[in-house]
Amino acid sequence: MTEQVPTPSKNKIAKISLRARVSLIIAALAFFPNLMLILLIFKQSIGTSGIPTFGFWWPMLLWLLLLLAFSLIIAQYYSQELLSPLIQMSHKINEIEKSPSGIIGARLVLEEQEPIEVYRLKTSFNSLIANITKEQSQRSNFIASLMHDLKTPLIASGHLLTVIYESDEIRAEQRLELISKLKEENKNMIDLIQKMVDAHRFEREEIKLNFQTQAIEDIVNNVVNRLKELAADRNIKVQIKGSAIMNVDRLELERAIYNLLSNAIRYANTKIEINISNKLIQIKDEGPVLPASLESLAQPFKAQSITIDGKPYNAGSAGLGLFIANKIILAHNATLEAQNSADGTCLNIKFEGNNG
Repeated sequence: MTEQVPTPSKNKIAKISLRARVSLIIAALAFFPNLMLILLIFKQSIGTSGIPTFGFWWPMLLWLLLLLAFSLIIAQYYSQELLSPLIQMSHKINEIEKSPSGIIGARLVLEEQEPIEVYRLKTSFNSLIANITKEQSQRSNFIASLMHDLKTPLIASGHLLTVIYESDEIRAEQRLELISKLKEENKNMIDLIQKMVDAHRFEREEIKLNFQTQAIEDIVNNVVNRLKELAADRNIKVQIKGSAIMNVDRLELERAIYNLLSNAIRYANTKIEINISNKLIQIKDEGPVLPASLESLAQPFKAQSITIDGKPYNAGSAGLGLFIANKIILAHNATLEAQNSADGTCLNIKFEGNNG
């Protein structure tokens, strides 16, 4: 026979409303001092003339009952007055929850001459709802950006597969070229997904770095080699100058430089110059200047479309690279700064602390 686990009884105190608790406290404060006074008089009367007769204590009992009733009435009145703003706010929150639009974007109206505690509570509630609304908007923009940016490589991959599958007259070298393009589209899709995963993680937790002494020019050279095909496709020449030894996380810093350099290659005209010196990595190109600040461009989950030199720049997707790079750079106790000039854009990674 299976033993039944007894269901725990509900806490009876939890069933008592806040108003009832306040009423009981006020009633007790009003009633018990008078009760103590009556008991003291009763005790003194016993000491002087013995046990009082019925004619003595029944008025006392009646007085206590009237006093108790009066205390409860006063307690109900003052508890209503004390908790009225809070009760009204509770009703308004219930109305908001039942509204068709839901709690997103809702707010409580701040009344004049209301208690400071209620004012602060309403302000905190409105701030919380604003943050929830912002998070919901960012989530929607994230999904929209994901769908939009994954669509391009998927469509390209589908088209290439169709050509390879349906065209019997394609020569071997052409087929290899199409397969190479297909691999590149798949790589772009994987890189985009990885960026979105990293941005989502970096937005919610700190980056843990493994600091080691590294030659910065080696890290930069490795990034340039990884991007040489992209640079060759756009006829961009990348030149590296200088050297430095710093205490950095090689993998994370390489990822940051990769994101910055890949963006620079996409918008540069003919060349990019990377200058390395003590506590400074500079990426300079002669392409179009940034139309907005780094803070506004490096927003990974905002559908903010900006045009750079006639090319659409979607901060919801392309901003992923800047966002990740900036997070990694900040974790290195460094800063990322942008300088616009007539010659183009210059990104400066400035290190501080014990680097160098």
